[in-house]
Amino acid sequence: MNHTPGPWQVCKSDFRAVEGPDGQIIADIRAPARENGREDARLIAGAPDLLAALERAIPEIAAVGIPDLLEQARAAIKKARGE
Repeated sequence: MNHTPGPWQVCKSDFRAVEGPDGQIIADIRAPARENGREDARLIAGAPDLLAALERAIPEIAAVGIPDLLEQARAAIKKARGE
């Protein structure tokens, strides 16, 4: 995995920024046109946890036998990994 390791969190001093575990800013959503900057920051901050949960869920999804959901989950993981 080549992303900044989690956990990530919304910066307490600027709710439009996301910081990594050592406090470095990993995402800054300050573009004036972005009215949803705070919501975007929360979604970005949750990305490592969402990815980890989805990766853990793959065997369960496969066992249940829902091929379209399994394909969608695998595609989302590849997108997140940049593959």
